[in-house]
Amino acid sequence: MSLARDRAEALLRYQKSLDCIHCGICLSQCPTYAQTGDEAASPRGRIQLMRGLAEGKLELTASFRAKMDLCLVCRACESVCPSAVDYSGMMEITREEMHEQAPPGVLGRWLMRRAIPDRRRLGRIAALTRFYRRSGLRALLRDSGLTRLLPAGLRRLEEQTPEVPPARDRRPLAPRHEARGPRRRGRVALFSGCVMEQLFGELNRRTVEALQAQGYEVVVPPAQTCCGALQAHAGDLETARELARRNLETFEAAEVDWLVMNAAGCGAAFQDHPRWLAADPELAARARRLAERTIDVGVLFEREGLSPRGLGRDEEGPAVYDAPCHLHHAQGCQKELPALLARVPGLELRPLAAAADCCGAAGLYGLMQPEMSDALLAAKIETLRASGARVLISGNPGCILQWRRGIAAAGLAVRVRHPVEYL
Repeated sequence: MSLARDRAEALLRYQKSLDCIHCGICLSQCPTYAQTGDEAASPRGRIQLMRGLAEGKLELTASFRAKMDLCLVCRACESVCPSAVDYSGMMEITREEMHEQAPPGVLGRWLMRRAIPDRRRLGRIAALTRFYRRSGLRALLRDSGLTRLLPAGLRRLEEQTPEVPPARDRRPLAPRHEARGPRRRGRVALFSGCVMEQLFGELNRRTVEALQAQGYEVVVPPAQTCCGALQAHAGDLETARELARRNLETFEAAEVDWLVMNAAGCGAAFQDHPRWLAADPELAARARRLAERTIDVGVLFEREGLSPRGLGRDEEGPAVYDAPCHLHHAQGCQKELPALLARVPGLELRPLAAAADCCGAAGLYGLMQPEMSDALLAAKIETLRASGARVLISGNPGCILQWRRGIAAAGLAVRVRHPVEYL
């Protein structure tokens, strides 16, 4: 980071910090503060630390970094802040500085910059992961105790490796899908994502089919790439900005009415693209126009008054909806999905206590902060147990994986589903 840019970023962080009036309303909403009771692990406390860094009173010590890394950036604090503090923007600036001072190793850089944004490389990783789990190699290594010799980070990665679907479910969608039905509603693009395509390809197909059935022509531009959320959360804003530029050019060329999302985290990232590209006013303005046309598939259904065509799953028992943080808080879509699911024929939807609280997934957070992630998940599992539900509905891939992991560990007979399965 150049000296001039360093000063500019510090000034921006300082200006943002002045919006905080120290009222403390955010404390009751912050998951890490609730677990630790530590003021420095709250939004208000972290803002004070970031202000101290901007004023040159603090340095990027190990203790400072630990407080920043513990934040999930769930943005629950932003939902209740009376001063509309841009907390997530401040965290991005700070984490970028942390990233540039102590960049990740070769493997971390390769994953963020070369593997995750590249469909073919990510597909090969998914294929190898499926082979590792299905071939018996995983069981062999675990039984022999060799996995215990792995470094802590790789051991956590091995432990949390998800089930990968077969190749037929991971194949890319066709670039164009005709509208069906007597009424044509318009032309939309689907963001197929990186994790969604490799782990939830069937959900992508169901999203296309649900939109087609409502009269939408659906395009899936092959040139699209990762949304940049994982990179931005890790402080690699340089890569996040490049991905944002590539996606902007791709979806502008698609000339669609809506850019439809079925992953809450990706939708929130596209809403943040104008901020990431703020150094170029013309690019930021274009990104803002695209963000205004970016919408979650469930939110689109509810706002357009579309009738869910999926079958109600009353045979599975009562269901609850758990709100992904990046739809509920980051995008401010708090009422649409509960209202939509309430209209699904045959679906008994029950309330879930603390449904807007973070489940602890937060991208790669479970790998980097496993103790906090597990503590937050355990609290959510108890609310699920108390609800008596047999189905848990969530619209974000990371949340779905987190819930599945927790439900399996708790031995609960609960299925985890995505809202699109009801559309």
